[in-house]
Amino acid sequence: MSLRIFIPGSSIDQLKLVADINPHAFCLNLINGVLDIMPVAHSTGKRKTLIIYHIVGWVLANPTSLENMVPLRWNTLTNAQQNEAFLPVTPNFIIELCSQSDSVQYVHNKMLQ
Repeated sequence: MSLRIFIPGSSIDQLKLVADINPHAFCLNLINGVLDIMPVAHSTGKRKTLIIYHIVGWVLANPTSLENMVPLRWNTLTNAQQNEAFLPVTPNFIIELCSQSDSVQYVHNKMLQ
């Protein structure tokens, strides 16, 4: 059984602090001021690696599919913004790697944020 911690009243600065202290030990989310800290299991790392492998394969097989959008958003950021830990950019797509303990409703609500 894994320990999952929810800390209400959290800020982006607290998220950055926890992420800096524990760069690989936890999965972190900050949704509506609630910091969600989950330990990362070995199997999660394997699943994450497999997903990254497939994404890289897709990008290499389709090299022109994202080229029109990605640089434009990146180039609109200032140098200071480009060096931030959490960029103020909306992603083209999101992949949610769910924990076995996550309910479908929880993941759905998280994706709506």
